[in-house]
Amino acid sequence: MFRQLDSLSGFHRKMLGYYEGSKRLQRMGPVIPKALRNLDVVAGWPGIAVDALEERLDWLGWAGGSEFGLDEVFRTSRLGSESASAHLDALVHGTSFLVIAKSGGRVSVIPQSPLNTTGILSRDGFTLDAALIRQPTEGRPDAWEVELFLLGRVLTVEVSGNLHANGGDSWKVLEEAQTGLPDVVPVVPVQNQRRTSRPWGRSEISVPMRFYTDEAARALLGMSVNRDFYSFPQRYVKGVDQSDFSNPDGSAKPGWEIAAGAFLAMGKDDDGDLPDMGEFRPNSPAPFTEQIRVLAQLMAGASAVPERYFGFVTSNPPSAEALLGETDRLVKRAERRQGQFGSAWALAGWLAARMLGHRVTESEFHGRVRPRWRDAATPTRAATADAVTKLTAAGVLPPDSDEVLRMLDFDEATIASIQEHRRNAAPDPLAALAGAVGRQTDGTSEATELKAKFDALGVAVRSGVDPDDAAAKLGLEGLEFTGAVPVSLRMPEADAEQLED
Repeated sequence: MFRQLDSLSGFHRKMLGYYEGSKRLQRMGPVIPKALRNLDVVAGWPGIAVDALEERLDWLGWAGGSEFGLDEVFRTSRLGSESASAHLDALVHGTSFLVIAKSGGRVSVIPQSPLNTTGILSRDGFTLDAALIRQPTEGRPDAWEVELFLLGRVLTVEVSGNLHANGGDSWKVLEEAQTGLPDVVPVVPVQNQRRTSRPWGRSEISVPMRFYTDEAARALLGMSVNRDFYSFPQRYVKGVDQSDFSNPDGSAKPGWEIAAGAFLAMGKDDDGDLPDMGEFRPNSPAPFTEQIRVLAQLMAGASAVPERYFGFVTSNPPSAEALLGETDRLVKRAERRQGQFGSAWALAGWLAARMLGHRVTESEFHGRVRPRWRDAATPTRAATADAVTKLTAAGVLPPDSDEVLRMLDFDEATIASIQEHRRNAAPDPLAALAGAVGRQTDGTSEATELKAKFDALGVAVRSGVDPDDAAAKLGLEGLEFTGAVPVSLRMPEADAEQLED
C-alpha cells in the first residue's frame, strides 16, 4: 500500500494542479519569446467543470436513520458540510475515502483524501480488505505515522527508514484498538464513475478536458504576446538619417522617446523634402478569442457544463426553457453521481450503526435506511411547493408527515420544531371528546325539560286555565299565542255548551 500511494502521487498532484489552476503550461510553442516563458498562464476550466457538478451533490443525511442514531452521527461529524470534501476529492482524483471511527462512545464518519489514504479492494469492488492512512511525523522528516486498518482492529504504527524504496526499514506499533467489526474494515471508498475494468473509478478531469485546457492556456499566452508586441501600431519613416534619432551630443535617443514624439518634430531634408511616414495596422486579438470560444464549446461537450459557465455569454440572454435545456446533461450526470456516492454513504451508515451497538444485517439496514439528496435539478421553492401541494391534495402524501417537510427543503432541526409546534397547538383529543359528549348530554336534557313544560301547558289550557297565566307559571314568560287552538287542545262541544250556559 505504501508503493501504491507513491505510484499514484504524481497523478494526484497533476489532477490537483488542473483543478486548482496551478499546473503550468509545458509546451508553449516556438514563437513565444524566452522572456515570457516564465509567465504563469492558466485556464481554470477544470475547476469550473468539477465545481459545477459538485454544487449539485448536496447530501442531506440518512433518511430513516434516526432509530440507529445516525442523525447524531451526521451532526457530530459535521457531514452537512464535510461530505462535500469527500465528493470533491472523488470527482478530482477518482476516489476518496470515508473512515468510520469510534472515540469516547461517539462514532464519527471522517472523509479522507486519496493523497494520503489507500487500500486493497475486496472482490466485490465496494469494500476494502485493508486500508492505510499515512501522515508525516512532526519534527521527523524521515518518519511517518501510519494507521493500518484491518479486520476488527486498527494499528497505529511509526514507520522510519527508507520510506519510498521499500515502505520503511522499521515499523513500530504504537497502539492497537479494536473496532468491534470483526468481518469488515471500517474504511469505505467513494468511487467516481466506477466500472468493472476500472474499479477505483476515474477523475472527472478527463484527457480531452486536459487537452482543451492546455490549448486554451496556450491561446491566452499567444493573446498576451500579441498585446505586448503587435497591438500597438508600428510606424515607419523614410527619408531620414541617423541624426534624427540622436541627441545633440551624438548619443542615441531612447526608443520610448522616439515612439512618443520624435517623429512629430522632424524637419525637411537637404533637398527640401519631408520624410515619408506611415503606420502598420496592428494585429487584432479576434483570432485568439475565436479559438478560445471553440475550445470552450469542446470543453462544454466533454464536461456536460453549459458554455456560458466558461465565460462566453450572448448579448441576448436565452429564455428560461433554454437555460433548463442547457443543464439537462449536467443534472443527469449529477443524479448518476448521487447514486454512486449514495452507495458509499449507505455502507458507511451501516458500519456506524453497528459501531453504535445495533445488531442489524446489511440487507435489513438498506431496506430501512437510504441516503437523502437534494434535487440535482435545483427547482425553485415555488415549483416545489406547488408539487407538494398537489401530492397532498391527491392523498399521495399525508400533509402532516416529516417527508412533506423534507420535500420542502427544511432541515431536521426545523422539522422537529414544526412538529413540536403542531403537537402543542393541537387540542387534546380526550378533552375534545369529553366536551363533545358533555355538550350532547346538556342539549338532550334541555330538550326533554322543554318538552315536559309544553306538555304541562297543554294540560293546563285544556283544563281551562288562561294560557298566558299557565305559561308564566311554567317559566315560559313571553310566549306568544296566535289564537289558533290545536284539535288536541279543544274541549268537546258538550263541555263547551255547558260553559256558555
